[in-house]
Amino acid sequence: MGPLFLAENFFDVRQFPSHLLSADTTADNHEVWRVANARRALRDYWAPTTTSGWIKAHCNRPRAADTLFIDRNSNLTGRTVTLTVADDAAHAHPYTVFTATVPSVVHARSSITTPNGVLTEEGAWIIKFPVAVATRWKIAISGGTGAPQVGGVWLGKSFTPTNKPALPFSDEPRELIYSEVLSPAAWSASSRKAQRKRPSLSFRVQDETEYAKARYHLGDLLYRGFTTVYVPDQAYTERAILGVA
Repeated sequence: MGPLFLAENFFDVRQFPSHLLSADTTADNHEVWRVANARRALRDYWAPTTTSGWIKAHCNRPRAADTLFIDRNSNLTGRTVTLTVADDAAHAHPYTVFTATVPSVVHARSSITTPNGVLTEEGAWIIKFPVAVATRWKIAISGGTGAPQVGGVWLGKSFTPTNKPALPFSDEPRELIYSEVLSPAAWSASSRKAQRKRPSLSFRVQDETEYAKARYHLGDLLYRGFTTVYVPDQAYTERAILGVA
C-alpha cells in the first residue's frame, strides 16, 4: 500500500495563522492550544471539565482532510471519537464523517483503512477516512471513566506517493542479522547504526499534479520542520511514527 505522510494540521496555528481553536469546556492548565504544540509531555494535553467534550478547528476557508492522528499522551483507548464537519458558525447542521472506538491493544498487520483506526506501537491512534471538505472540524470524545485527555492532534490531508519511495533504512529500530558462526539458525539483534550522511527520500512523481502535492506536503511542511506523522507501510500502520526532518 505504500507509505503515508501527514504533515498538514488544521489545528496548528503556525501552519494556519488564520485558524481558530475552541472547546466546549477546558480544565485548568489544559487549554485547547496544547493539542497542536507537538509536545509529548505526559501533562501536556487538553481536557474538558466533564467526562465528555469536544474541540474544534475553524478554518479560514473550506479545506479537505482524510486522516486524523492523536498522539500517545492521551487516554482515549476504549472511548468513542466522532468527527463532524459543518460550514455554519454554530455547527448547527453537522455532517458526521466517522464514529470510531479507539482500540485498546496493538494488532499486527493493521491496515490504515480499519474502521476503528489503528493503535500504534508507540500508543498513538490514527484513522484514515473518506475525504471531507469543510470550514469547521469538530472532534468529540465520549465514553470511558473520568475526563478524557487529548494530547497532540494532527488533522489534514495526507500524501501518498503513487510510486513507492526508496526507503533510506528499515523502519524497524533493530536489525536481525544472520550468523553462521553461532548456528545455522541463529540470529542476533543489533541497534541501527547512525549514518554519517543525511538520509534521503526519493521517488519518481507521476505527473505535475503529484509534483505540486509533494512540494507542498514534503517541501513546504515536512522539510520546513513541521512535526509529521509517517506511516512506512499502510498495510502495517501500527508501525507509524511521529518525527521531524
